[in-house]
Amino acid sequence: MTAVDAVRAATTGAQYVGKQFFSAQADGCLASTAVAAREQVIMCGTEAHVCVQQTALDLRRAGKQVFIVAEAARPRDTANRDLAFARTR
Repeated sequence: MTAVDAVRAATTGAQYVGKQFFSAQADGCLASTAVAAREQVIMCGTEAHVCVQQTALDLRRAGKQVFIVAEAARPRDTANRDLAFARTR
């Protein structure tokens, strides 16, 4: 079982979206999801220093309270992850 298969198995019923830009918020793909109606958003993902960070910053600009699950946000290296998390605090 791949990591993607494991995530999908653990999130049965979840809505998945594709994106073309670093930020899922800027891409507009979150507009038709539960994120649009929520004040608080819990995030995880890959490229913590790019995609996760940009989405979190854009969600904050949109008035959302954002929580990143550090153990579920994978960076290319720890230094980049730490800088991204510091910036999104």
